[in-house]
Amino acid sequence: MALCGVVLETQLGHVNTLSVGQITVDGLSLTYHGTQRVAIDNAGRSVYGGSNLTCVRGGWDALGRVPISTNVRLAVNQARRYDKCTCAYPGFIASRRNYDVGQGTDANGEWRSGVFEASWRVGGASTAELAAAAAFCRNPALRIVDVSVVKQFGVSCETPHRMRSFITRMTIPKMVRLPDTSA
Repeated sequence: MALCGVVLETQLGHVNTLSVGQITVDGLSLTYHGTQRVAIDNAGRSVYGGSNLTCVRGGWDALGRVPISTNVRLAVNQARRYDKCTCAYPGFIASRRNYDVGQGTDANGEWRSGVFEASWRVGGASTAELAAAAAFCRNPALRIVDVSVVKQFGVSCETPHRMRSFITRMTIPKMVRLPDTSA
């Protein structure tokens, strides 16, 4: 403990988990904020169930110009502060930077907000991030886009109706067969 320290996290109730992050791929940077949802997996456990993201073309400053609520603005500022700490490591490169920010009440009923996880690898929201990047690449004039990723479990899951026509237009490996949605 004397060498590495210790981190204690406060248990939050009625928690809302926000995703704040940035990706940079082939000269394109996009930065986002959004919320996460919970799903029940096949074992009955609560797990990550997807994200709704608002993505802007550009970096942290571009996200700062988007009108957002006070709580989301706080989450973005906390993630930026966390991200800025990477400057202490010269040469550090991460093409994906995602921060999970928890907001909720502690045992005393006090509202709290803080970054509880950093992810600099492919993660749960990566498919939404890539969908946003594809939209920005297809339309250079596009400045902002809303994207979602939905994780569902179980044998009776169906593709959300609004997504069926989008998915059938995507390039999908031959081994995957989607239901006919033309009717």
